[in-house]
Amino acid sequence: MSKKQKLELTWIGKEHRPRLEPRVLVEDTQLSYHADKRLTDRDLFDNRLIFGDNLLALKALEQEFAGKIKCIYIDPPYNTGSAFDHYDDGVEHSLWLSLMRDRLEILWRLLTDDGSLWVSIDDSEMPYLKVLLDEICGRASFIACNVWQKRYSRENREAIGDAHEYILVYGRNPETFKSTRNLLPLGEKQRSVYKNRNNDPKGPWRGVSFSAQGFRPNQMYEIVSPITGKKHKPPAGSCWKVIESEYRRLLAEGRMYFGKDGKPFMLVVAEDTTHASHLRRIIEAHDFFAGQYKGKVAEVHSNQRGEERDENVQKLLAIENPDDTTEVVIHVDQLKEGWDVTNLYTIVPLRAFNSRTLIEQAIGRGLRLPYHRRRHGFGRRAMPQTVRS
Repeated sequence: MSKKQKLELTWIGKEHRPRLEPRVLVEDTQLSYHADKRLTDRDLFDNRLIFGDNLLALKALEQEFAGKIKCIYIDPPYNTGSAFDHYDDGVEHSLWLSLMRDRLEILWRLLTDDGSLWVSIDDSEMPYLKVLLDEICGRASFIACNVWQKRYSRENREAIGDAHEYILVYGRNPETFKSTRNLLPLGEKQRSVYKNRNNDPKGPWRGVSFSAQGFRPNQMYEIVSPITGKKHKPPAGSCWKVIESEYRRLLAEGRMYFGKDGKPFMLVVAEDTTHASHLRRIIEAHDFFAGQYKGKVAEVHSNQRGEERDENVQKLLAIENPDDTTEVVIHVDQLKEGWDVTNLYTIVPLRAFNSRTLIEQAIGRGLRLPYHRRRHGFGRRAMPQTVRS
């Protein structure tokens, strides 16, 4: 056994490499075509369509373009046994690895320092190709494994139909690639989720939850709202996303948002008053999150009269007070005909109650899925901390 050991993918014939002599590309002028002259500085006259063995073509290109190519995308044979006119897509597995290895090594040498290599593949060879690329490019050069949906129709031929393929991405220098990659502009639909609720000079932003699932001792600290002074701890079964020093950095940079009014709450929509009372008993029960919502629920509906209604109106008016304990509002009087809800909940700011339309929109967003395909129960607690992305 060799004293020098390493982790690698092995296969029959790996040690055999083709002997490649330098090649020269010869232009066929009868097949070449381009404009008579450049119209702009961006016009390129060096595009090439090469006919022949791709390994020999790559060897010829290496002499001229080594270290000069910024982006390479290849769509190699997937080795699935499919029939194609111009290449064999069903070679023996070891032979496929050798063929890929010889070509990928040259492609990797063509890239600039900020260059990237993108390789399409499917389930048949993806795991092996990933390990092969790790060996050629280095595991530290791995950027991402992008999954894309290739079909929307049903696939009944397999036990579990696959509807996706992969694009493996490697970068010569991942940090340089990240700083120079060509980001696509946001579309109208993507931009619509970014708002500027607090007139941030950095521009529009979107909020994301600051809590994460699990328990990490160094992420269980207390957060004090700079707006209300209220103290917050992570929800039950969760921790904050970052350690306290990172939170303080985000807070100092103005990247923490505590809500315009300081205190959101959980709005639970019930089908009727009987359902509302049933939900309240569940939420305030001792075995529901260890009884942490007991005495913190307000129930509002059109059947309330007199002192009961006045009491709940006062609860709604006082809910934003940091000292107020109400965290859940069960509402009945906001359903339209045909809406079927049992455990729908959403988080809204109190100012939404100034507009019936806003309430209906908030409820309607949760009703897009048919009943029984919607998430049931209360899987999380409403918290005001969100961090901008």
